[in-house]
Amino acid sequence: MTAEGFKVERNGENLARILSDMIDELNKIVVVQGNTINVAAMTVIKQRLNNVLKQ
Repeated sequence: MTAEGFKVERNGENLARILSDMIDELNKIVVVQGNTINVAAMTVIKQRLNNVLKQ
């Protein structure tokens, strides 16, 4: 933990990077019937995570 944020790593994997990759993939989802994912909201969540976690 530093002033820049938390860094969680294990075996070369980084929690911030994993969550960022997951959000990027979720943003690619297109729904034919129903509601598509709210990309703007997911982008805000990603930015909030980046404020707390560091890569």
